Amino acid sequence: MAKKFGKFLLLTAAVGTGVAAAYYFLQKKDSSPDPQDEDEDYDDLGEDLEEDSPERTYVPLNMPGSEAEETPTQDTPAGEAGEAAREVCDACREAAEKTCEACQETVEAAEDKVQDLQEAAEDKVQDLQEAAEETVQDAVDAAQRHVSGLKEQLQSAGEEIEEFFNEDSEQEQQ
Repeated sequence: MAKKFGKFLLLTAAVGTGVAAAYYFLQKKDSSPDPQDEDEDYDDLGEDLEEDSPERTYVPLNMPGSEAEETPTQDTPAGEAGEAAREVCDACREAAEKTCEACQETVEAAEDKVQDLQEAAEDKVQDLQEAAEETVQDAVDAAQRHVSGLKEQLQSAGEEIEEFFNEDSEQEQQ
């Protein structure tokens, strides 16, 4: 899942870069001056300094309404590229949102599975604990039976030994 998402992000970045490059190229193409005009400007540099124009005014940096005039419209190539870029961005945003939703659903499903596995493991532990307790109790009962059997055997052996020594002492006394 992470590899697919990484590939998706890479593709989105590549498409966005392509759209931005096309937009930049179209903007530069429309606004680039003629190379011949540039050469003439350097020749007239000295003449511009000699002329003092009293009519010269400065343009304010923040002109009201300047943004509306500079905004590309749908009819220009720059406007079309901008619109295409917005569409690509919107498509990327929607795809990213869908991917995030899918990831969230996957995480929730994984959490549910982990919860189910945890409950199953707890049940198994409880069953094993009960089985172990039964086995230990059976072993204790068997050990008690064996000990009581050994006690009986020891008592009978003790009685036989007493009888043996009693018979020996009677024979010695005679």
